[in-house]
Order: sequence, then C-alpha cells, then structure tokens
Amino acid sequence: MTPWNTDSDPAAAFAAVYQREFGFVLNRPVVVDDIRIRATGRAADLPEVAVLSDQVIPALPEPALVTSTYFDGLGRTQTPVFMLDQLQGGQKLSGPALLIDNIR
Repeated sequence: MTPWNTDSDPAAAFAAVYQREFGFVLNRPVVVDDIRIRATGRAADLPEVAVLSDQVIPALPEPALVTSTYFDGLGRTQTPVFMLDQLQGGQKLSGPALLIDNIR
C-alpha cells in the first residue's frame, strides 16, 4: 500500500516507495488496482435529546440499505446503513452499523 495525500502526486508517491523497496523504478504507466481509504472524524457537539422514562420509544426504521463493510477485528460483514434524520432520541442500535447524515 502506498500512502499519499491530496497535496501530492500518487504516481510519484508510488515511485518513491517502489524505489525504496526494489532499488529501481520501472518506466511504465501505473495502474491503480485497488484504493483503500482510512478516515476518522469528530462529530460536532450535538444537542442532548431528552428521553423520559415513560416515553414510548418507536421501533427502529428499516435500514436505508445494507452494504458489505470491512472492520478491523471483525472482517467483512453485512452492515445496515441508517439515515441519521430518520432516528429518534432513545432508539438504540446494535452495531456494527453506519449512520449517515446529509452532507451539505
């Protein structure tokens, strides 16, 4: 795997790693066969939602879709995807699951 960021040329990053590993660089086009992305993020501070103990909590909605996802320590698994705006305070999910918020 050749790590690179958006400020650099991925072909140049590959050539540098290849040179370091093998001591030479082939003068050929590079074919990208697989791309892996690792992401971490922080959620904005969300307002707390009050849930009263006598409040009836509605059942979870059906997932928007189910997708194959890879998790360290778990491997590839079928993962439900829920839209955040469809969930309500007090509802609980059993993971793994993906929560997607509208991206604006």
